[in-house]
Amino acid sequence: MLNSTMLSQKNLDRIERMCLYDDKYMTVVLGQSIPCTQLVLSIILGNPVHLVHVQPQQHIVNLNAGGVRGRNAILDIVAFDANGVTYDLEIQVKPNSNLLKRARYYASMTDVQMLREGVDYELLPEQHVVFVTKTDYYKKAKPQYPFECRCRHLADEENTGVHITFVNGAHMDDTPLGRLMHDMACANPDKMYYDELAKRCAFIKRTPQGRQIMTGVFAEIYEEGREEGREEGLAQGKETGVNEERQRIAMQLVQNTDFSIDVIAKCTGMSVASVENLRMMCAGGESS
Repeated sequence: MLNSTMLSQKNLDRIERMCLYDDKYMTVVLGQSIPCTQLVLSIILGNPVHLVHVQPQQHIVNLNAGGVRGRNAILDIVAFDANGVTYDLEIQVKPNSNLLKRARYYASMTDVQMLREGVDYELLPEQHVVFVTKTDYYKKAKPQYPFECRCRHLADEENTGVHITFVNGAHMDDTPLGRLMHDMACANPDKMYYDELAKRCAFIKRTPQGRQIMTGVFAEIYEEGREEGREEGLAQGKETGVNEERQRIAMQLVQNTDFSIDVIAKCTGMSVASVENLRMMCAGGESS
């Protein structure tokens, strides 16, 4: 387990290299700062946003009918303004072909959390799902890609109240949004455009209090890595056991039956070449 005395120079250097596309660092910078998250959302949406609450890493558990577990969701940053409007801010580094449907799912999962049994649907709040992608997700050289669900035959103001926006992180022109995208990818607070973000990042990177926060982050990363390693080891061990059992069964079939190589391979799930090697070994030949 990491503690405050284990923040080595290597980890300090690692902190200096971090930017807002680093998940854990982003959670600390934005998820624990209403002013910073408020600034980011205001610039992206083009309107002042006045937040009253920000929550990082919100876990939403999905239980389908009958208690059958559905797919859960972990939202990067969830925020609420004074009017009850909800905001889900997601930072996406790796390309993913299903991001729009993922945004739809996150919106639906957020809605499920908003209404208790018997409450009228009219009380569902307006919500924004914002994905900041490090690259141009739709490859159309647009700074943003906004999605609205509305009826084509009714007035423009008639819509579901769900707004999905993809922001092109590679679009770094000399506009408020372009400067923000620069700051998202910038590791050096001294070179950031927005003072609110620069001060917050400098606090995290360069003060004892901020580094102490990051100590906890590294401890969390360490524990997650240990758990992932344990699960991977168990999976590898299970796979090894399965393969050994297949070989044992195949060997018995080779030695005690007249089954063809193709039949034995089909029965055990082994390749024809592997079964051929076993047969050669039993016959005293050399395996290929």
